[in-house]
Amino acid sequence: MQEQVNEKTIAFQVNTVKFTATELKKIIALYLRHQNQKKINKKGKTSVKPLGKTSLEKLSKKYDGLKNIEITEKNIKDFEKVAKKYNLEYALKKDVQSNPPTYFVFFKGKDLDVIDFAFKEYLNASLEKTKSDRPSVKAMLKEMVEKSKILNKNKVKKPQREQSL
Repeated sequence: MQEQVNEKTIAFQVNTVKFTATELKKIIALYLRHQNQKKINKKGKTSVKPLGKTSLEKLSKKYDGLKNIEITEKNIKDFEKVAKKYNLEYALKKDVQSNPPTYFVFFKGKDLDVIDFAFKEYLNASLEKTKSDRPSVKAMLKEMVEKSKILNKNKVKKPQREQSL
């Protein structure tokens, strides 16, 4: 039985005037923060690869053979959501010479399969968004006018009588 039970004892030394539950909570929080910091320091020795939006210069220095696509200004946020989901490293470059400003998305050529899959999802999401657009205000207004005409026909007008002296 002793072999199956693993017990760990931790000793804390605290100088306080009055030992309360809040003091105990602070001590435990400090200990847990210290343990988390130790784990982070151990993991910090491995290099972490940055992903997401970066500058074009950094991306071109890291990788050869960059690929690009062109998207419009209103689609940038939707694309960024999909890119974040698939951990793509990309760079945005604005083309100011075109009348509606367009953006070029640069990415490394090695991740072509992942990028294709991400763009397919992005296109499907953008198509669904356009399909589920709300009806126009003019169409809604026409419907309301028709409904009001029907309601007004059903009302019975009652003549008002004036009080006589």
